[in-house]
Parts: sequence; C-alpha cells; structure tokens
Amino acid sequence: TNQFTNKGIINDYVIYRCRNCQKFKKTYCIISHILDDEGIGKVYKIGEMPEVHTEGPKSLLIFLGDDYHSFMKGLKCEKQGLGIGAFTYYRRVVETQKHNLINEIERVALKLNASPEFLQSLIKAKKETRFTLAIDQIKGAIPESLLVDSHNPLKLLHKALSIGVHEETDET
Repeated sequence: TNQFTNKGIINDYVIYRCRNCQKFKKTYCIISHILDDEGIGKVYKIGEMPEVHTEGPKSLLIFLGDDYHSFMKGLKCEKQGLGIGAFTYYRRVVETQKHNLINEIERVALKLNASPEFLQSLIKAKKETRFTLAIDQIKGAIPESLLVDSHNPLKLLHKALSIGVHEETDET
C-alpha cells in the first residue's frame, strides 16, 4: 500500500512470498518516481528485510580478526553499489592491518636479533598515524619478492583506496 504521494514520488513496501514453500517472506522498501500520467517512471529499491546475508571464508575471519566485520560491511556496500562506502571500509581495514603487519615484522625481527636502529624504525612506524609515512619507515623490511614492479604493495593498495574515497564520484 502507498505510504504517501508527493510530486509523483510514491514510497511503498512490496512483500514477496516464496511461491514454492509459501513460508519464506521478504519485504522490500521501494521508491517509485512516476514521470507521466501513464505511470511511466523509475523504481528504486532502498532496503530489504531480512537483509542480504554476506559471509566470507573462515580463514579470512582468522586473518583479519576484528577487521573482519569492517571488511564484510565494505563487501556488502560494494554489492549494493555503494562504492564510496566500500572504499571507506576497505581503507579502514588496510590501515588497521598496517599495525598488525608491523607487529609481525617486529616479532620476527626480535627473533633474528635485528639491529636496534631497525627496531627503533618499527616503533616509530607504529606510532605514525599517517599510513604512507609509516610504511615508508619500514620499506626496507618488506622482501623484494613481495614488491609489485619495485613498489610497496601496501602503499599501492592504500593509494588506490584513497583515490576512490577522495577523487572519484560516487557513481565511479
């Protein structure tokens, strides 16, 4: 049923019931924008209950830890066409994982009796709030085999996500 009509815009709910089992039900919230007297226009789905369930592999949960939920929110945004939201969540995950990566490098460096200067650079990088500066401080610790065309893969990923957040339109 129509909730209200205003200037050719109709907010409504559509309830879908599975024709096979007749039990499963899904409710969609839609906005219809009627453009002419013949009912020609556009319909936008703005929500659904129950919402789309997205789940990642358990190995990803173990790898990302507390960031798993942010990553899944980013994935859900991406699937719904909310690119700016997805970029923001993904960038947050990359920035948080920077700390985990530095912690792992430090753990290995301590076992290998790394130089005090190198350990100090790791401590300084962990305190750095700006992602690219922190990664620049540990660039010597990233094995050459992990570089992408001699570039740090973390910086490349962060740069791509930053462009998406700061420079692109919502549609892009």
